[in-house]
Amino acid sequence: MPRPPITKARPYTRRRGAFAGRRFTTEREYRDALAQQKGFRSWADEQRAPRPIRTTAEFERLSEAEQYALERAYEAKAIMLRTGASLEDASAQADTTPNNVLGRAGTALRRDARGRYYPTPADHLFRRMRLLTARGHIAVDVTDSRTASSIAQYENAVREFYRGRPGALRPFRGRTIRVGKIAYPLITDHATLRRIGYVDPPFNDLYAHVG
Repeated sequence: MPRPPITKARPYTRRRGAFAGRRFTTEREYRDALAQQKGFRSWADEQRAPRPIRTTAEFERLSEAEQYALERAYEAKAIMLRTGASLEDASAQADTTPNNVLGRAGTALRRDARGRYYPTPADHLFRRMRLLTARGHIAVDVTDSRTASSIAQYENAVREFYRGRPGALRPFRGRTIRVGKIAYPLITDHATLRRIGYVDPPFNDLYAHVG
C-alpha cells in the first residue's frame, strides 16, 4: 500500500536505512533528504537533472506513471517547438512541470545567454509510438524526432479519414516510414482502412504504453 503524503499533521519517521529514526514533517523535506543522499542539492535539482531514456529496456523499466510523465515532457517540448512558448507556459499547457521537462527532455533543449530555454529542431529522444499497419496498430520504438514527426502526421491524417476527410491521406500515398531496419508502408487504401478501423479503431493518443 503506498505511503500517504507527509504533512505536519501526518509526519513520517523512517524505521531503517540512512534516515532511521529521523522525523519528516513535509513531503519536500523528505524528498530533499533523499536527493541529497544521491549528491543533489535538493529534490528540485534532482528532477532537473537529465535522465533521458535511450533504449527499449530503459523504457520498459518505467512505471506507468513515469511513462506518462515522459509523454507529458515530450508534449511540452513539442509545444515549445510548434508555438514558441516558454518552458513554463509549455509545461503548463502539457499538464506537467518545467523540472519534469528538463529532466526527461532536457537533452532536446538549449539555454541562451538570458537563461531562456528553447527546443532543438531535431532530437534523439526515445519514443514508443503507435503506427497503423495492415495488422492494425503496433508499437514502434523511435529515436529520431523526424521519424516521430512523420508518424504523428500520418496518424493525424488517418484520424481525419475516419472523421470523413479522406483527402488528408493524399500526401502519404506510396510512402513508407522506416523504423530501425524495417520500412512500414503507409496505408492509404480506403477499403483497407475501413476494414482495419472496424476491428481496430484509431487510438486517442500517439504514444504507446507498457501495460
